[in-house]
Amino acid sequence: MKFVVKPARRGRNCLHFGGAWTAVFGALVLSLSISLVASEKEAITVKSSSVNKGVVSANAEMQGKVVQLLCYTSAPDCQIPKDGDYLLLRAPSGKGRYMDCPNIDLYEKSAFRKQGKKIGEYCLLGNEP
Repeated sequence: MKFVVKPARRGRNCLHFGGAWTAVFGALVLSLSISLVASEKEAITVKSSSVNKGVVSANAEMQGKVVQLLCYTSAPDCQIPKDGDYLLLRAPSGKGRYMDCPNIDLYEKSAFRKQGKKIGEYCLLGNEP
């Protein structure tokens, strides 16, 4: 079987990367840039944690504000965080286990890597963007 490649005739059956395609490509690059900036990890310090009636509650401080992390013990990725410094990554709006609040993933803060092991997924209260 032999393939024959014929040159495209101008104006027929070929794409021209002009005005509209340039705008579409520019919009795609811009949206990817925004999503990368939104996915930056933020520092958070857990001050105390407790479990009450199947809900893990952690009191923490983030950017000088008091916040609370909540998760259900029935969730497979709900852990009781120990006191200390962590990194959090916000889930995109409408994504995650908890529907009534911003969802975050909590990670150990590692001295050698930018992010350590994932601790769990939590509902973040008190620091809405």
